[in-house]
Parts: sequence; C-alpha cells; structure tokens
Amino acid sequence: MAKPNLRYTNRAVKGTALFFIMSLLAGFLGYLVRLVLARELSKAEYGIFYGVFTLFAFLSLFRDMGLGPALTKYLPEFEVKKRMDLAKGAIIFTFAAQFILAVIISSVTFFWAEQIAFSFFHNSLAMLPLKLLSMMFLLIQFEKIYSFIFTGFQKIRYISMIEFTRMICVLTFIVIAFKFGAALWIPAAGYLFAYGFETVFFYPFFRRAFPSFWKVSALIDYKLMRKMAFFSMPVMLGLFGSMVLTYTDTLMLSYLRTAEDVALYQVAMPTTKLLLYFSGALGIVLLPLSSELWARRLREKLAKGMDMLYRYSFAFIFPLALALICFPGLALTVLFGKQYAEAALALQLLAVGTFLFSISTINSNVLAGIGKPSENSRYIIIGAVSNVVMNAILIPMPGRFGGVVGASIATVISYALILGGTSVSLGKAVKVNVPWGGWLKTCAAGAAFVLVVFLVKSRLSMFSDIPEAVMTAAAGGIVYLLLLFAFRVIRIDEIKYLLGAVISRKRG
Repeated sequence: MAKPNLRYTNRAVKGTALFFIMSLLAGFLGYLVRLVLARELSKAEYGIFYGVFTLFAFLSLFRDMGLGPALTKYLPEFEVKKRMDLAKGAIIFTFAAQFILAVIISSVTFFWAEQIAFSFFHNSLAMLPLKLLSMMFLLIQFEKIYSFIFTGFQKIRYISMIEFTRMICVLTFIVIAFKFGAALWIPAAGYLFAYGFETVFFYPFFRRAFPSFWKVSALIDYKLMRKMAFFSMPVMLGLFGSMVLTYTDTLMLSYLRTAEDVALYQVAMPTTKLLLYFSGALGIVLLPLSSELWARRLREKLAKGMDMLYRYSFAFIFPLALALICFPGLALTVLFGKQYAEAALALQLLAVGTFLFSISTINSNVLAGIGKPSENSRYIIIGAVSNVVMNAILIPMPGRFGGVVGASIATVISYALILGGTSVSLGKAVKVNVPWGGWLKTCAAGAAFVLVVFLVKSRLSMFSDIPEAVMTAAAGGIVYLLLLFAFRVIRIDEIKYLLGAVISRKRG
C-alpha cells in the first residue's frame, strides 16, 4: 500500500521541480519589468502605476470568491468518476459567477476612473492606467479559468507556463514601447496585451486538458453549486487575510501619503520577496508529503522532519536576509537607481519581516497538509487586522518612523504574529518543538557573518562598491558556514541521509 503513495509523492516532487524552475524564471522576468519601469518612469509615475495595479490585485478577491480552489478540488473527483458533464457544469458556473463580478468591478473602475484618480490617488495621472487596467481585469478571468482547469486536471507543465508567458509578454511590450518614448500608460497597456495574448495562446492547451469539453452536455447541479460555495467560504476568509497582508500597505500609502512613498515601498518589498522562493518551493513539496505522513500515522517522522526543516531553512535563508540588511543602499542603487536609495531602512525592516514570513510559510503548508487549514487562516486574519491597525497608526506619522518605514514596521509585527501563532498550532498538532537552540546558534553564526563583513569592508576601501560587497559577503559566508558545522546546526550525517533519500527516491 505504501508504493502508490510514494509514487504520488514522486510525481508531486517532479512537478514541483518544474513549477519551481518556471516560477523562478517568471519571477526574474517580473523583477526585470520593475527594473525597466524604475529606470524609464519618474519616481512618482512608478508609484502611481503600482498603486493602481495593487488596487486591482486587491479587488480580485471580490471577483474570485474562493471558487477557484473549490473548482480545482472537485475536478479530479469528476474525472475519476467519469462525470465530465459535472466537470463542465462546475467550470461554467465558476467562470460565469466570476466573470459577472469582473464586469461589475471593471465597469465601476472604468467609468469612475476620474473620481478614483483624484479622491484616492490624488493625481490625475492615475486615470489612464485605471481605464486600461479595468479592461485588463476582464481578461484576467480567462487566465484564471485556464489555471484552475490545468490545476484540477494536474497538468503541471501547462500551469508552469502561465506566469512565465505573461511576464515575457509584458517585458517585451514595454521594452519596445519605451523605445518610442516614456509614458505612464505603457506598463498598463503591457499587462492588457499580455492577458489578451494568454487568452488566445492557452486555448489549445485547454482543449488538450479537457478534450471533450465541447462534446459533453453541462450539468449545473444545485447541490454541487452549494457544495462549492460552502467550500469556498473558509478559503475566501484565508484569501482575504492574505490579500490584506499583501496589498493594504501599498493602498494605504497611496491614500495617506505620496506616489513617491509608494514607489519607495514598491522597490523595497519586491526585493525582500526574493527570500520567499526557497520556502515557497519547500511548501509545495511539504503539503503532499506531510499529508501522506499524517495519513499513514507516521507523526514521529513528521516531527523529526520538521525539526530538520526548521534548522536547515532558517540556516539557508538567514544569511540572505543579512546580506540585504548589510547592503541595503547598494542593492537599491545598483538595481533601481540612486533615487531609490532612501528606501534602505524600509528594505532592512522588510528583510526581517520576510524572513519571519518565510518560516511561517513552512508552518502554513504543513498545517494544510495535516488537514488544519483553518488554524492557518485564523492567524493570517490576526496578522492582517494587526497590519491594518498598525498601518493606520504609523503611516500618517511625521518623522522617521512614519510613511514607508511605518508600513514596514507594521509588516514585521504582522509576520511575527503569524509565525508565533502557526508555530504554536503546529507544535500542538504534531508535537514538534521549535529548535530554539539551533536557531540561537544560527543567530550567533549570523552575528559573526555581520562582524566579518564590516571588518573586511573596512579593509577594502580601494575597491568599488560591487566587488567590495562580493568579497565581504564571501568572507562572511565562509565563516558563517564553518560555524554552522562547528555548532552542529548542520550535520554531515543528516546531509548524507537527505542525499541518500533523494537518490533512492529517484531510483524508485
């Protein structure tokens, strides 16, 4: 009985590897888009565009209503039972409900663009991006329904292409368009073009994923619609909390401060989110693995695995966060230009917050895997409420701790609450202890990393910034790694075990 489960896990790991690689490539392209916009647009224009873009990202919650995850849950069941009439009915129900809501939201934002531009963004330049992104909002629904169908039918190759295709379209469009002059409408038009292209491009893939779609009759069953609606409610609650955490900083900065503040935040936050790629990939693997171990009642193995995962993920991500903390001005200047160097303190704070969130992401995926997603949703909601309250207090404050820095402090506090809450819940469910000793040793090694960095930096004044940063980070990294082995945070026997498990899994 174990072999089918292991084969399923192997497929999940292989699919995850492909998805992770394509996500990295898509993330790299997305970051290039930001770099091009930061170079071509003024700081105010950059802030206005991402303020408007964030508004539509937040509004997507009210269009999706959690029906997408419900559809991906039920499609595999219909396929196994050979009830493709119900599958088609569920797809039509999901698409119709979300498209109607998208039309309403798009119409409001398109026809009231002038009022929104002046009353919320306090700038008439926001009007044209609002109208273009209103049209984009309609086209997004086609990408979403493709994504739900590909996920439900486990077409990992197709899913992995979506974000990559979108970002390469946006990047190509804006690079060409900027050759004819810089204008704020260009990035908005780029996203509109990308979603339009995807609507046509992925249609043949949809036909392959569901070849009988146009042949079978749709059965839209009332009981099914009710089941999907009930399933989507707790999902939507968690999504709402995630949306608030992700987007309210930018939206509140747009309303309470200036476009320049939004621009500074929108270069600092994406830079620190690079820390999430490792934990994000781990999370995709962890969900099926933890589900399998939990179902087979191998809770001791799950607890031991979590102990190793905590120690190794902390040890891997921590120096990356420290590098951003040690060289914030250099990172921002090299990537975005000197006009964004004043976001250095925000970048340092957000590096701390994102580091904490990367660890809580591991907790969240294991909680979902053992059938306790509501525990995760509860702490996300707590973090989201804290984020809104702290933003409302800190962003309007004058002085050093207001504005962008205030929003960053609010984010750090919110992420710390989520990490604390999910760690407690996971500890009760799996009986896993947080390895405080290992974490403290890692922090000590990290302190040595910082000390070496500044000592070496003081001796390399004859070099320019980038070579100096590379040499100091390399010296600090070597000391950090040696101390991790000396403190036995990382152990040779565990590395051999992990490599052996990977090799045997490949052979199996």
